[in-house]
Amino acid sequence: MSIWGRHRLIHFQQNQHGMTLIELLVVIVLLVVVMAPALNALSSGSRTWNHTRAINPRISEANTAMTWMSRDIRGASQPSKTVEAVAIENEGGQLVIYSYNEDNSVWQKIIYRVSENQLLRTVLSNSDPAQVIAQPVPSTSSSGWTTLVSGVNSSQVFSSTGSKAIDINLQIADLSANPSFQPFTVASTYTVRSSEIGAITGDPVPDITQPEEVIPYKVQINGSKTRKLEIEGTRSTSVSAIIWPATATNKSVTWTSANTSWIKVDYDPNNSLQCTIQVVKKRSDYSLWDWLWLSPPDVKVTVTPVAGGQSDTITIDIGK
Repeated sequence: MSIWGRHRLIHFQQNQHGMTLIELLVVIVLLVVVMAPALNALSSGSRTWNHTRAINPRISEANTAMTWMSRDIRGASQPSKTVEAVAIENEGGQLVIYSYNEDNSVWQKIIYRVSENQLLRTVLSNSDPAQVIAQPVPSTSSSGWTTLVSGVNSSQVFSSTGSKAIDINLQIADLSANPSFQPFTVASTYTVRSSEIGAITGDPVPDITQPEEVIPYKVQINGSKTRKLEIEGTRSTSVSAIIWPATATNKSVTWTSANTSWIKVDYDPNNSLQCTIQVVKKRSDYSLWDWLWLSPPDVKVTVTPVAGGQSDTITIDIGK
């Protein structure tokens, strides 16, 4: 065999020993470099898929709820001049909407409430608007409530920036132990389009008209402002008073004695403008010596309007 042939044989035999450690490390490094982007892309795709799977139902729920609320708010109507078509209650945690359902000829009381991280909806109805106003809102544990959105992360969802503008701010979060998405907010402002009586088919609640309250400005005792009463003899007298103005809504008064050990007053609260004033002391209360030296005091009796205003007084001159 020639020298060149032996050299080729030796080189072939050396190649049969496999890769060296350095060559193996180089191959591994190259594989990591090549596979890293693919692994990252696969991981990112998995995270995106999990995020989309978790958040899409919440977005769909929030959009559906906003559609329901916008329709109800814009179709609201006042059932009475004293009851608003849309009212925010429970510090922004509850929205009450009144509307008239022409298809069924009934009034509706639509309630949206945030409870235990859920936005709930229920509808109460009655053909009589007064009855639907008086209907209490049922507890969330009762049947009839529909869950519109889960994961509501805010208690004050409803607010108002104007007489007919209703702001809705829904903050949605993944409240599970391992949240798959960051909280997001769905917000909008809706206008109550129709809140006038007569803009609906149903009859409004008749208003109970209350007379305007007239406050008294003074009470005046009739006749002399001084009366003479005796321990022996004329022991009592009747006194009357009048309220000004005569159109005062509340004409009740109270009578008080400045010295109840000597003078007492007696009057009927239902007819308080009339009063009986009487001497309390009697001759039999004193010995002869005490009687001789007795000098009864003058006692003032005051009448005061219950609803406010200036009072008046009468002086009782007590004689033996």
